[in-house]
Amino acid sequence: MKKIIYIMTLFAALILSSCESESYRAFEETQVKIKQSEVNFTAKGGTGTIVVADTEGSITATSNEAWCKVSVSGNVITVTVEQKLDMSGRTAMVTIKAKDKTNYVPVYQAPVYLTLDSYADISFLGRGGTVSIPFECEAPVTVVSDAFWVTGTTQGENLVLQAVANPEFLQGRATKIKVVAGNNLVILPLNVTQGELITSYEPDASVNSVEDFLNKKNYDNNTYSRYRITTLSSRLETLRKNLKTAYPIFQEIRIQAPRSTYKASIIFYNLDGETASYYYLNCTNGFVPVGDSKSVAVFKYSGSSYSGTTAPYTGNTNYTQLNAVLISDAGFTVIPDGESFWFRSVANPLDYFKVEPF
Repeated sequence: MKKIIYIMTLFAALILSSCESESYRAFEETQVKIKQSEVNFTAKGGTGTIVVADTEGSITATSNEAWCKVSVSGNVITVTVEQKLDMSGRTAMVTIKAKDKTNYVPVYQAPVYLTLDSYADISFLGRGGTVSIPFECEAPVTVVSDAFWVTGTTQGENLVLQAVANPEFLQGRATKIKVVAGNNLVILPLNVTQGELITSYEPDASVNSVEDFLNKKNYDNNTYSRYRITTLSSRLETLRKNLKTAYPIFQEIRIQAPRSTYKASIIFYNLDGETASYYYLNCTNGFVPVGDSKSVAVFKYSGSSYSGTTAPYTGNTNYTQLNAVLISDAGFTVIPDGESFWFRSVANPLDYFKVEPF
């Protein structure tokens, strides 16, 4: 019985295999064979080819879309696609016939793509200037700006933005511009900011602002200079507020020169109930002038110490970012402002703060 079942199963398999072979053979016999096809296009259009393998009879080709044109020369079909400068792709179908055989080849055209090398916000210093951003796009690109102080053009494959000087010493400004490609259908918004004039202010070279700062001697019988950091640039002020929110014990940042055995210290002043505590960033060399400059100095950080309760926030990311600015090896430009001074980071002029004697 098992032998009969096996024979019947084998017979059925042979019949099925024969049917599939016949079906495949029939399909192959009625299809024009394609040797090569290069008909995927970008938005700018262009020309591609479909190469038909050796076949009997003459070849004809037709397209079902007017934007996709075809012509035949021997066994090569030339496909020409028009430019299409918008965000939607499209597909056409080319029908190829030779004697009693037929085949269909899809032709695809991609939409417009606009790619900028950087999507980060664009920042200018107070003096203004030029920023160049590489881009890729197959359509014409323009820049639309509603702000008078920033304009944009294209130069080759670069987007060039220009900002005029900001007349405000302590007030930055911001705007949005649009980078437009094609028929106004591909639009990338960019945020553009410009720092205050202090970000590019050039101090009077004849004024020794570093010595003026160190020689204030306004406290403890004129034995040392003491300042309180008050106004901070927007990024530093955000860090300070976040640190205060996380640790209400934190009160303010002070600078004292000298302090104890140190030429200068930056002090994170705390208050816990009735007990004051301090976290010190110390230096043995004070605020040291950089090169021959009378207005640029670096805080030669040598270590930290504390008095009273150890500052609990020293592992907080807001503190570490503030700390990195205050002890930067690049130093600060010291700008006198009456009895007060502005400290502007050399590493990043958008970071600055004001100190006032008290």
